[in-house]
Amino acid sequence: MVRVADPTSKLPDAHPWHKATQDDLSILLDEAQKKFGNATTDKSFEGIILGTENKTLIHPDTTKVFISLELRSEYDVEWARFQLAHECIHLLAPSSATNYLEEGWASHFSLNNSFIRPDRIQHFREEIEGRPEYRAAILYYEAFLVCRGEIKALRDKQPYISKVKASDIKQLFPACPEELSQKLVEGFKY
Repeated sequence: MVRVADPTSKLPDAHPWHKATQDDLSILLDEAQKKFGNATTDKSFEGIILGTENKTLIHPDTTKVFISLELRSEYDVEWARFQLAHECIHLLAPSSATNYLEEGWASHFSLNNSFIRPDRIQHFREEIEGRPEYRAAILYYEAFLVCRGEIKALRDKQPYISKVKASDIKQLFPACPEELSQKLVEGFKY
């Protein structure tokens, strides 16, 4: 999700936690770009901040982007990595809106990264699936994968997944049911 950022709360670059999370984010973002295509270049990533929620934030000038991680991330490296993996998907094409496809994709990517111990992944899965809207997004995304849906092919057509239309999905992946295509592009409800 994208919100307006408060850049005054940005951690100083010298903060040791900041350096470690920046390094992790670089690795995750490289992996995401290899699998799903390059990030758009119309916005610049400015850094990681600690906040009350896990979000991708767009500064009011609309060209600067921050990631906000929950406060517990400072003391739980695997939780930070889990949140970073999710948010790096949103960094590929930062937008002020998101849909079930993008949230399901981001959640799926964060639940399938190799930085986190399997027992913690299971715990994080239970935590995220405890929120009905995220559970639905994950289920829609996994159904999209069963239909042989590919994010990279969609991003080749429309880099901003938040702007993909049901007709784009049907055109590229005819096996995807119309009802699923409609659900995937529906605005995500937090």
